[in-house]
Amino acid sequence: MAATAFRANPELAGTRVGFFRVLRAEWVKFRTLRSSYVILAIAVIILIGIWSLIAFGFSEAIGDADPGGDFGGVVDPLIVCMRSIGFAQLAIGVLGVTLVTNEYSTGMIRATLAAVPTRLPVLVAKAVLLIGVTMVVMVPSVIVALFIGDALLSGSAVTHSLSDPSLIRALVGAGLYLSLVGVLGMVFGWLLRSAAGAIFALVGVVLLLPVILPLIPLDWVGDVVDYLPTVAGEAVYQVELNPIMQAGMQQLTEGGMDFMSSRFEPWTGFGILAAYAVIGLVLSAWTLKRRDA
Repeated sequence: MAATAFRANPELAGTRVGFFRVLRAEWVKFRTLRSSYVILAIAVIILIGIWSLIAFGFSEAIGDADPGGDFGGVVDPLIVCMRSIGFAQLAIGVLGVTLVTNEYSTGMIRATLAAVPTRLPVLVAKAVLLIGVTMVVMVPSVIVALFIGDALLSGSAVTHSLSDPSLIRALVGAGLYLSLVGVLGMVFGWLLRSAAGAIFALVGVVLLLPVILPLIPLDWVGDVVDYLPTVAGEAVYQVELNPIMQAGMQQLTEGGMDFMSSRFEPWTGFGILAAYAVIGLVLSAWTLKRRDA
């Protein structure tokens, strides 16, 4: 019925539904949903809030352990502060889920696919929109968190400069990482068409597997963990350390403190995460073309 009404509308006769028209339509749907703003706000609050708490904790530890600030020359709290990205990723993943499942729950997906019968432009437009919005919102949020963290650590020897190429790569990489986690959430939304099921699958892949699998005492399981999408992908926002800090972080790690680390170079790890996202979108496209709305 929706498709018939669409073709019968004389104002739409001869109108070509190009990709940019589809993208604009998806943008209208995105900005008219209150949940979009709420979820993005939650992601920003989690990122900046946890980052600031970790920085504050380090500022207290540095002051107690070494009033002269030499402790800050051995350990870079930024490595630990970056873990706040791992908490914000769940909110961005849920945003990706809702961008798809909201349409299925309201039935709007039928009108969307009637207007775009080829279907695939809808999938691509949603992914492009999600990546763009996530980059625009989260990269500045990471920069703000960095400045707040450095302000809290002003009494230590720890300083960071935006002129450092490694730091710039890490900040931009954080936005790219979060964007692709959002795409993974969108993939689960396309495949399962249920918000509850997609969020459960997202939590399992993003949070549970990296924690549960290392508990299995088998050598090959460790290799599997390294290739999980978020474990490999987090390499893109890791900060390079000078040899002194590398030695200090290694010593604390051996002492039982858990620091983020990856076996991959930054862009290699990001490439693995991107491969998961692309494969997921291909599967989503296949199911979208074969299944009814």
